[in-house]
Amino acid sequence: MTVTDDYLLSQARQAGAEATVLDLGCGDGRFVEVLVDAGIKAIGVDVPGAKLSVELRLARRPDLRQHIVFLDDDEKIPLPDNSVDIILSNNVFEHIPVLDSTVREMARILKPGGAVYTVFPLKSSIIEAHARLPFFHRIRSRSLRLRYANFMKNIGLYWCPAPPKDIENYVALHCFYRSPKEINSIFQKSFTSVESDAEAYIKVKAKSLRTARGLKKMLGAVLLSGGAAMFAPIIHNYHAAAYRLSNQ
Repeated sequence: MTVTDDYLLSQARQAGAEATVLDLGCGDGRFVEVLVDAGIKAIGVDVPGAKLSVELRLARRPDLRQHIVFLDDDEKIPLPDNSVDIILSNNVFEHIPVLDSTVREMARILKPGGAVYTVFPLKSSIIEAHARLPFFHRIRSRSLRLRYANFMKNIGLYWCPAPPKDIENYVALHCFYRSPKEINSIFQKSFTSVESDAEAYIKVKAKSLRTARGLKKMLGAVLLSGGAAMFAPIIHNYHAAAYRLSNQ
C-alpha cells in the first residue's frame, strides 16, 4: 500500500458502506482488490490493453471478475448515468491524451452529491516519476532528454530500472503532462467545484510516516502534521496534485 492508496481508500471509506466506488484506470486490478477486501462496493475500469494483467490477478482472485469492466470506446465509460458515488483515480490522468471526454464521462456517471478524488502529477512537478529524474518531462527536445538520462546514468544518478532509451520513448508517447491552468480549465467544464485536496493527502502521508521507523521519518511526520495547510500548495504543484471534484 502506498500513501496514495491510503489516501484514496480513506476517501472511499468516508462515503459509507452502501456507496459504489469506481477505480478509474484500475490497471491490473490491484487497488480494486484492496477496495473489495475493505468491504467496499468497488468497480474497476480500464482499457482493453489491461486485460492480460487483470487475468493474471483473476487467476488468484476469480471473485474480482464481477468487479472489473473494460472500455469498448475510449471516450465512453461503460456505466449508466448517475450510477457511482465516488470515483478514484491514481496516476492515470497524465496518460490520457484527450482528457476532456474522460472528465465529461466522470460527471455523467457520478451521482448527485458524489465526488471524484484523483492524484496525478502536473507539468509543474519537479520529479518525473517514470524516469525518476528532475525536470525530465519539461525538456522538449527528445534527443536532449535522452542525453540527459544517459548522463545521469553515467554518473550513477539514474535509478529507473528501464534503459534511458526505453523510458524516454515511454514518456514521449504515453505521458501528457498539463499545467495547473490547463487542468483547472478541463475540470471546470464538467464540475462546478474543483478543489485541491492536497492538505488531506498530506495528513495521510504524515500518518503513514508516524508508523514508520527512523528519526527522519518521525520528524517528517511532525513537520507535515503541523504544516499541512502550508505545504499543501507546494506538494500539489510540485509533487503530486490531489483534486476533489464535485457538482455540489
